Amino acid sequence: MDQQRQKTPTELYQHAIAVMREVGAPLIPRNYELFYAHVAGGNEALNDAVHQMLGENGGFSQSAADEMYETCLDREDQGQRVSECGDQLGNEAHEIIRLIQEAIDTSSAFGTTIEQVGRKLDDVTDPAHFKAVLKAVIEATKILGQNCFETKGRLEESRSQVQELRSSLMSVRRDSLTDSLTGVANRKGFDLALDTIVAEAKSSRLPLCLLMIDVDRFKKFNDTYGHPAGDQTLRLVASLIKACVRDHDFIARYGGEEFAVILPQAKPEMGYTIAERIRKSIMGRKLVRRETGDSLGSITLSAGISSLAPDDSIRSLIERADERLYQAKRAGRNRVECDFRPPASDAEKITLTQ
Repeated sequence: MDQQRQKTPTELYQHAIAVMREVGAPLIPRNYELFYAHVAGGNEALNDAVHQMLGENGGFSQSAADEMYETCLDREDQGQRVSECGDQLGNEAHEIIRLIQEAIDTSSAFGTTIEQVGRKLDDVTDPAHFKAVLKAVIEATKILGQNCFETKGRLEESRSQVQELRSSLMSVRRDSLTDSLTGVANRKGFDLALDTIVAEAKSSRLPLCLLMIDVDRFKKFNDTYGHPAGDQTLRLVASLIKACVRDHDFIARYGGEEFAVILPQAKPEMGYTIAERIRKSIMGRKLVRRETGDSLGSITLSAGISSLAPDDSIRSLIERADERLYQAKRAGRNRVECDFRPPASDAEKITLTQ
C-alpha cells in the first residue's frame, strides 16, 4: 500500500488503465476515476468494495461500479483528481512531442547515411566494395523502418491515452459543478454561471431575473418520512423545476432544500410567471414512497425573485432574492414574493418562449 502511494500520477494512470483492461472495465471517465482512486490507495471502503465485486461477484459489474462511484468517492477530492488528470495530459503531450522529435532525428540520421553512401558510390570500383555499400543502405533502411513502426505504435498509444484523459478530465470537471443527488448544478456551478450570465446581461443591457426557491417545512418532512424520502422529494423538485423553465435558464441546488434559477433575458413579469408555474406544479403533486407506494402527502414551495438593476452586484442581486424568499415564508409560505410590482392575474398567459 505504501508503495502505491509513492507512485507518480503517470504511474497511477498507467496502473489504473492496466487494471481496467485486465478486469474488462469499459474505458469510460467514471470507471477511470474509480480505478485511479483504487490503485492510489488510501480509500479502504473503495478497495474493499472493488475486491468484493471482483472476487465474490465473479468479475466486473458496471452497476456495482456506478454504486461505488456514488458512495465511495469523496467529492471534495475532485479538484485534486482534476489536477492530476491535467498533469497527466501534460505528460502525454510532452511524450508525443518527444516521439515526434525522435522520428525526426531518426529520419535525419537516415538522410545522413544515404548521403554518405552516395559519396562512397562515386568511388566504388570493386564489386565487393559495392556490395558492402549496398548492405549498409539496406541496414539503414531496416533501422529506419523499424524505428518508424515503433514510433507509430507509441504515438497511437499516446494519442489514445490523451483522448481517454481528456474525456476523464471533462467528466470530473463537469461532476465537480453538478449536484450528485438532483443532477442540476451545485453551488459552485451556480456561482460561476451567475458571474457569466450577469456580465452578459449588463453588457447587452438585457433583462435578467434571479429566483430563489425553498421547500417549505422540509426538515419536518425529513423527520417524519426519513432521509430517503427527502432525497426522492428533492430529485422530484429539481425535475419539476426543469419542466417549468426555458431551455436556456440555469437551475442549481443552492444548498439543502433551496434551489436557485437564473432567468436570462427574462423581464419581471416573465420571472413571476415562471415562479408561479413552478410553485403550482409542486403544490399539485401528490408524493408517494417509491418502494412501497405509500402516500407521503404533498409539499409546497416559497420563492423570492429579484430583477437585475444597472447598479446591481452579484451579492445585491442574491440578497434581494433571499429577502423576498424570507418575506414569502413570513407571509405564510406557498407563495412568491418579488422586488417589483407583480403582474396582474393574467400573468399565466405569458408564454415561456419570450
